[in-house]
Amino acid sequence: MSQSPDLCIVGAGALGIALALYARRLGASVVLVGPEGEETGGEAQSDLRLSALSASAAVAETLRRAAGMGLGPEPRKLALKAVSERVDRVVAQQSVEQDHSILAARGIQRLEGPVQFANPRAIQVGDLVVKPRYTVLAPGSIPRLPVIEGLDRVAYFTPHSIVESTRKLTHLVVIGGGEAAVEMAQIQRRLGAEITLVTQGEPLPGYDREGVDILLRGLQSEGVRILSDCHVSKIIPRAQGTGVLVNTAQGEVEALDVSHILVALGHSADWRDLDLAKARLRPAKGNPAGLVHGPLGQTSNRAVRLVGAAAGIQQWAEALAHGRAVIEALVHGGSGTSPIAPRLVRTDPALAQVGSIAQGGNRSGRQVLRANLAENGLMASRGRDRGLVKVLAEKRDHIVGAVIVAPDAGEIAGLVALAMHRRIGLRGLSAMPAPRPSLSAALQELAEEALPSRAPSLQLKLHRAWRSLVAR
Repeated sequence: MSQSPDLCIVGAGALGIALALYARRLGASVVLVGPEGEETGGEAQSDLRLSALSASAAVAETLRRAAGMGLGPEPRKLALKAVSERVDRVVAQQSVEQDHSILAARGIQRLEGPVQFANPRAIQVGDLVVKPRYTVLAPGSIPRLPVIEGLDRVAYFTPHSIVESTRKLTHLVVIGGGEAAVEMAQIQRRLGAEITLVTQGEPLPGYDREGVDILLRGLQSEGVRILSDCHVSKIIPRAQGTGVLVNTAQGEVEALDVSHILVALGHSADWRDLDLAKARLRPAKGNPAGLVHGPLGQTSNRAVRLVGAAAGIQQWAEALAHGRAVIEALVHGGSGTSPIAPRLVRTDPALAQVGSIAQGGNRSGRQVLRANLAENGLMASRGRDRGLVKVLAEKRDHIVGAVIVAPDAGEIAGLVALAMHRRIGLRGLSAMPAPRPSLSAALQELAEEALPSRAPSLQLKLHRAWRSLVAR
């Protein structure tokens, strides 16, 4: 039996399902294929679990700060089992679109079974062969594991498994300096664990250093110990607890005694069983480890595109924006680039970054605009004393990047991303009717102050001259 749809999307996790639904809205015929059962590494579901867990941890932190907000000290006992059950309910309520009957009702054919390439233009699913016009690879993901002596001799968490834990963690060492590592370090600290974050190099690489410094200072104020530019070199199993040796930035070795380990170094595409050799995918020039040859997931096989972890994209929102652009290019044609999607570290305060910001102010014609959110009315009302909005603009008030450190940084970053996509410059943002008090008001005020004063209109000049004559 053979199928010949416009698109075959390989990977029936959250990203594959979202892209299949989007392709149907664009009028394409779609076959969605994947192994039986849940797709490995569903980033959207993990993000949702993380968000729900973070919300419970935030409430616990708010209760600890109750006295500072004018409330009496009334201790609350944290019930980790109840927290986990709430997270499960939230995820279950948001998983409706993954039901096969709903996919079928929207015209998407779902095939389950062992998936592999039959040849460069055909996908085999069990006994069926699908011959689409284009194939989009959106496989699940697996955690990246470091080469650390002794790691294979101990039990450890990954970002996917720790959000399902109901155990009280005494002293958790977090190995990694990316978004997931930093986020989970704060969450577990707020849930009562002692935390040591070993960043395995520079923390949050690719993010603006000023924003990162503000974020890390906030984590340290909550009791997270951060070993920046350090590396775990050895894991030592013990009868009680686990020993961890850390090479510090000063060339010394520090020994830690911990109860649990979290390895959070990002994730890679799960290529198992796909038989990529039959797809004739060649590594990209200058990047032997990557298969992507263009901005919209192009590969050496013109009929195959890569999205999500397969394209080296770690964050769900960025993967979704990029994947939708890939689908639109395949269905409606075009060879543009994907829209700008904010990168987000979902801590409290959160760190969001849009576009290019690093060292941007050093180039001729560029300006870096800053607003200290400690002076913002909404932040003050919430008892917050640190935050930042930083915008990079070029001549003619064109916005090319922004960094936001604030509790709702993702929302403001989305607004900036839309402004950049629609080419709304500083003048447009300055006219935004922002509510007050709000964080968007800080963005509006920043844009307003950056614009030069406007000269009086001819009508105003004539009116002033007339009044001057009348007054004589």
